[in-house]
Amino acid sequence: MAKRKKRKNLLPLFFLSAAVIVAAWLLLFRPESRLEDCLKIEQNINNALIKAGAEEKNVTSWWEEKAKNRIQWLKINKKILLQKSLWGLFSAEALLKDLPDQGEYSLSVKDAENKLAREIKILRDGNVYGLINLRIDKTGPMLCIIIDDCGGSKKQITAFTQLNIPLTYAILPYQRYSRVIAESLSRSGADTLLHMPMEPRETDMKALGKGALTVAMSEAEIIKRLAAALDRVPGVKGVNNHMGSLFTENRDKMRIVMSLLKKEGLFFLDSATSPNSVCRETAASSGVKCLRNNIFLDNMDSSKEVKKRLLEAAAMARKNGRAIAIGHATRKHTAEAIGEIARKLKDVEIAPLSRLMDNN
Repeated sequence: MAKRKKRKNLLPLFFLSAAVIVAAWLLLFRPESRLEDCLKIEQNINNALIKAGAEEKNVTSWWEEKAKNRIQWLKINKKILLQKSLWGLFSAEALLKDLPDQGEYSLSVKDAENKLAREIKILRDGNVYGLINLRIDKTGPMLCIIIDDCGGSKKQITAFTQLNIPLTYAILPYQRYSRVIAESLSRSGADTLLHMPMEPRETDMKALGKGALTVAMSEAEIIKRLAAALDRVPGVKGVNNHMGSLFTENRDKMRIVMSLLKKEGLFFLDSATSPNSVCRETAASSGVKCLRNNIFLDNMDSSKEVKKRLLEAAAMARKNGRAIAIGHATRKHTAEAIGEIARKLKDVEIAPLSRLMDNN
């Protein structure tokens, strides 16, 4: 009699196979978590805010859980009130520092048309991993810093532009690099002015420079010279006087200047080289926006003096809502002093001159 074959117990084999299939499915199809990347992005944003001097009370944060194409991540959102003068210290590039797959991420930086807000996105595969909205408070005290005597050296200007502070640059029309500097600054979005030479009481023709306006000139000659100077510095938003203690006291001559500025849609800054200036009076009668300088920063070319003057200017801004200070591209210590003091001005916004004109 033949022996009956024993049936093998296939149940353990079934469960083993099922376990292998489930494990394989989990490995192949489970969502990939990028939490580590997100935590690093959060850390980078916070470090950038600290370096920029943002106050905790002015930062609103929240996270959103996201999933797409088997990828899971946290979208980091931040709304930040930060002085415009400190925006340059908030490094967008630093947000991608030391990410596990740094090369897979990119940045999108977009300013609002009114320049009062900036949106920064951290992107990967078209998805937003970080969304940062910088905004400024228009109601706080503002300090405008003008850098006079630009045009003779590109290196001098670089010392100021690398501060990443919204300074305003006044460019002499007949210097070696006047046009190049004007075009470069205009492309960067900085406010620029024609620093127009005008006759002073004590005439120093060498310091006054080429193409100056004098009180002996006819209306036609003044218009011709001013128009030619404007052509040398394209993209300017306004004009301020270089020297000019005599010319800016002359009502008839300043009316001629203002008539051309009105036609060109430009504003005027009175550099305040004379206590008897009629600039604001003639500007008002011509329909031209005009403000007056409050303080010179670097008549003494020392770092200590420039810092002292900057703090005085900031105090004026706190008291009056705004202040204007003038420094010079040709001074040795001015750029460094501005950079140091700007980081300490938490309650005063350094603003371009056009902002003050718009709020005037």
